[in-house]
Amino acid sequence: MKRIERMRWVGLLLVLAIAACKPDPIPEPIDIDYENGILLVNEGNFLSGNASMSFLSRASDTVVHDVFQAEVARPLGDVAQSITIIGNRAYVVVNNSGKVEVLDLPKLTSACALTGMQSPRYLLPIGSSRALVSDLYSKTIHVVDLANCTVTGSIATGGWTEEMALVGNRVFVTQTGTDKLLVIDANARTLTDSLYVGREPNSLTVDQNGKLWVLCGSGLGQAQPRLVRVSADSLALEAAFTFPSTQDAPSKLCINPAGDRLYFINGGIFSMGIADGSLPAQASIAKGAHNWYGLDIDPQTGAIYATDALDFQHKGFLYRFLPGSTTPAASFQVGLIPGEMVFLP
Repeated sequence: MKRIERMRWVGLLLVLAIAACKPDPIPEPIDIDYENGILLVNEGNFLSGNASMSFLSRASDTVVHDVFQAEVARPLGDVAQSITIIGNRAYVVVNNSGKVEVLDLPKLTSACALTGMQSPRYLLPIGSSRALVSDLYSKTIHVVDLANCTVTGSIATGGWTEEMALVGNRVFVTQTGTDKLLVIDANARTLTDSLYVGREPNSLTVDQNGKLWVLCGSGLGQAQPRLVRVSADSLALEAAFTFPSTQDAPSKLCINPAGDRLYFINGGIFSMGIADGSLPAQASIAKGAHNWYGLDIDPQTGAIYATDALDFQHKGFLYRFLPGSTTPAASFQVGLIPGEMVFLP
């Protein structure tokens, strides 16, 4: 009897061990159209390959989780850095996987994948069939043929590049590790200039007057952070606002649909008019217990959307704030380390 009992226990342990080793099932495809809502990329943990995408529907105000894996039937990859919409396609930059997943809308079906990049960060269209992709390690910006889904060339930058903005025929590029804003001729696809803006430029946006705003995060306390305004025409530095402490770490600069009010994260979430003469003294939305990580403004409604990454180990949340409000109108649990988002009409 004792031997039979031992065999039963061994069998049970084997069953449990086999069950524990089974991968999570791939979700069944979802029969919905990805429109009138928000596509959000959840970075996931570095080297864990657990990046994901969430979809928030404006119509039902509900979240659909893991939509990439459900629709494409495979994992998204390692660290989903950013997402860009061009026409009827979504371009998801997966940083540590060295690729850009290209998805057809509104069904979110896989069209192709851009590969051959070392550590891509952000994608910027510079015409109907071309785009640039910034990179963490390669010291270049990649030139992409969107029609043929191929990397066709590169622009030497000498370092780590992040967010980009197109104004006229110039592309402005934030370069981490420096105090420079790079200037690229979009037609010739060549680096033509660099401007001093402040230590560690990390994000940028364009206002209603066509002026470029650049947020500089200081770089681990090496300098006082700055918010600067640059003329995209003359390349002159027109205004500079210096943060009071080297411990400030502002990031995620964005602008409202009217193009007259800036938003950024610096512990809390701050708001500033483009005609203001000084930085805001207090946060519009308090930090509280949150770890504000991603930030953007709905172009349709002007609602503020902010992500809370919590402790980077548990699934985070997406919060919606109505314009002028300091308390959330709604919150939604999403994926692990929620970051960049796009708004679908």
